[in-house]
Amino acid sequence: MHSPSPRSPKRALPRIHGLVLLTALLAGCESNPDPASGGFFSGVQGLSSGTYEQRLQEREQTLEAEQAAQQRLSAEADALDAEQAAVSDEIAQSEMRLATLDRETQALEREIASAAQAERISAAERTRLEAEVRDLKLAQDLVRRDPVIDVAAKQRRIAQLEERQRSLEATLAAALE
Repeated sequence: MHSPSPRSPKRALPRIHGLVLLTALLAGCESNPDPASGGFFSGVQGLSSGTYEQRLQEREQTLEAEQAAQQRLSAEADALDAEQAAVSDEIAQSEMRLATLDRETQALEREIASAAQAERISAAERTRLEAEVRDLKLAQDLVRRDPVIDVAAKQRRIAQLEERQRSLEATLAAALE
């Protein structure tokens, strides 16, 4: 029998098959920088080339930027909460001032009626004072019910109403002297 020589085509065939198989394996393991879709060889290449470190730094920078944005938004929310609380306090103060003004106006009405009944003021003076009190009460209702007025404008209008109230009280006091 004749033995095949080391260079015979039959011995070279397994080597060629092995080479083709190794080439196919390496081609199937192409490099991919994404660790989620890469394989072993991609991982080794990513570690050695610094790709993974770069991706890690990018993600850390994104995280830091998002955390900074979250802190800014949180600070803005806190500022808005504080502003809302301040506005709520101002609204409550306005409502208290209006309630006080209502009570004082009612007391003024009673005083006018009492003075007229005791004939301490003339009928004409009574009519004029009652008309001014009605106008004042209407203005108070308008301020109270105005849905568009801002708090600062409401405060100014209440101050004007309070001044009108004091003026009416002074007028009545002068008429009673």
